[in-house]
Amino acid sequence: MPIEKITDALKNKRVLVAEDEEICRRIVETVLQKCDAEIYLTKNGQEALELYLEKEDGFFDLALFDLYMPILSGDKTCQKIRESGKSDAGSLQIVGLTADLRTSEEELLEKGFDALLEKPLQYEELLRIISND
Repeated sequence: MPIEKITDALKNKRVLVAEDEEICRRIVETVLQKCDAEIYLTKNGQEALELYLEKEDGFFDLALFDLYMPILSGDKTCQKIRESGKSDAGSLQIVGLTADLRTSEEELLEKGFDALLEKPLQYEELLRIISND
């Protein structure tokens, strides 16, 4: 799949990322930078939740959350966003990221996620998710 399609799909989109591991955070950042996305990196779910809550409704276009983080896990962060009462809480596309598939995609969908991506992040899979294919 051409990188141009992915770049176009994410160009100027605001993406909230919660990833506790530095190397994984840098990989996600590199992928998103190549897509011309506006990236908001956080080190855990609590930071991501606080950033989401302080921004106006509809500020973020996409959220990518590592599932297994200290302080506040990705699934708890997703749940708190969905229950936040903000007008975009149900429509924000939230994608779980993991290298360890202890949880099935079906379980994550029940917890409020829109999709699951395996790490390392792949361009084609990211495009598939954000374009709802």
